[in-house]
Amino acid sequence: MLRYVGHRAGLIPNEAYAAAKADEIIDALETFSGILSSTVRISAIEERIEARKNLFEADGIGTKSLTVLEEKVLQTESGWIANSEEISIADLKLFTQVFDLFSGNWDGISSDIIKDYPNLIKYHSLVANEPRIQEHYSNISGEDLRWTYQPGAFN
Repeated sequence: MLRYVGHRAGLIPNEAYAAAKADEIIDALETFSGILSSTVRISAIEERIEARKNLFEADGIGTKSLTVLEEKVLQTESGWIANSEEISIADLKLFTQVFDLFSGNWDGISSDIIKDYPNLIKYHSLVANEPRIQEHYSNISGEDLRWTYQPGAFN
């Protein structure tokens, strides 16, 4: 469905290689989205918080995943994750999945974690300041869980 909507909204890169990279990133993010799956069914809040904190310890899967994404955004020449000429569906997926982690919606995951990833912060600024993204999230308050999608959210 994401790819269908992407076609309709003009968010699929025109260049074949960039379109393939967008698909690759989207598929890879399916693995990333499972990071918290082992913690969702933990009913004891203290245990759930501890399990989530462990994901972002030095050797945790969360830390390793963010490190990979940090490198990926650094490798793009255009700044967009698929190295496309403009924002694509891959950027929307990466932006929402990564920065949602730090919204306060997930017990035990501090928004301070992302500050260790300067390239992801720079990427956040690029996407959050894209006019369509900025317009879409312009009317949310600091209490809204989507605060992480606004420009300067992690400053």
